[in-house]
Amino acid sequence: LFSEEVAFLTLKSFDFSPGWEITEHDGVENAS
Repeated sequence: LFSEEVAFLTLKSFDFSPGWEITEHDGVENAS
């Protein structure tokens, strides 16, 4: 379970594609 969680977080960190970044930024801006 712990290894799976670490692998998931690692994949998420490596998955910093432009589309994801824009979506995240957009969400933060909308929240503000």
